Amino acid sequence: MVIYEAARAICNLPDVTARELQPAISVLQLFLSSPKATLRFAAIRNLSNIAINHPLAVTPCNLDMENLITDQSVWRV
Repeated sequence: MVIYEAARAICNLPDVTARELQPAISVLQLFLSSPKATLRFAAIRNLSNIAINHPLAVTPCNLDMENLITDQSVWRV
């Protein structure tokens, strides 16, 4: 969880560049394939916020995000 908080803190820095976001985006991309639904949700939420200002920075995560569309945990509500 400390890694997530560090990535989130980097993403919330004012005037952060896309290059500075890359380590945080890499961590969030790893969380997209986590077996824990809460980590996947947290990652997609932060990536969504990043994409508002830096859409090209999250492009490497597109395939992982698309795979979440068919995630079976959504149907267990």
